[in-house]
Amino acid sequence: MIKSDFLSHSDNILPLFNPSTCRKTFHDLIQGILIDVNLSDSLKNQYAFILIRIIYSKLSDKRSLGSTTRGRKDYLELNRKYLFQFLITFASNNLYEKHFHYFIQLLLEPFYDELFHTNDKQWLNLFHKKIPLNNDEFNLNSYEIFIKYIQHSLLLLKTFIYKLGVYIHKQIDYIIKFYILTIKFVDYLNNLKSSHEDNFEIKRIRILLKRIRSMSYKGLQTIFQL
Repeated sequence: MIKSDFLSHSDNILPLFNPSTCRKTFHDLIQGILIDVNLSDSLKNQYAFILIRIIYSKLSDKRSLGSTTRGRKDYLELNRKYLFQFLITFASNNLYEKHFHYFIQLLLEPFYDELFHTNDKQWLNLFHKKIPLNNDEFNLNSYEIFIKYIQHSLLLLKTFIYKLGVYIHKQIDYIIKFYILTIKFVDYLNNLKSSHEDNFEIKRIRILLKRIRSMSYKGLQTIFQL
């Protein structure tokens, strides 16, 4: 639940995913924030960032990435088309271009430093500096959370690239680099010998690594076909 005009702290509360108001509510909120002359640019950025985070978190639910749950559709599924139409507007409108970049940053968070805190020539160097390139044994289990983090971003990227397509052309360079870094990260882990390789959990993680590597290559293919 959020307030439809929460900047004014109104008592009028609307469901976040009301089928008849979802698209208009999101659009009006963003537009109202960006054109309000009484808000500083810093506050506008913060409020737009919060709203994008709301959309991101709601679409991050696994159910939204595949088919609907058997027997019923929840609010999220009912309103996916409205949310994506909103994001297309957000991505393609010059008024929102700066703020849409924040959304891309959220999507590519696993390699945020490499992609957004370096210049165009240093992103790969920073990655190599952060990865200890040696052949010592290591515990693959310690990487599991980060691996799942990457998988989550890849699943979302697959959905958004399919839906937004050419509307994200100004952000494609970041997305391509994200896929490349993911492949390099997987190759790095696959080239190291983990302790307890026969352990079931280690085998499961190895399978997951193969999966996200494949997803990255397919993502690159999709990008080059746009």
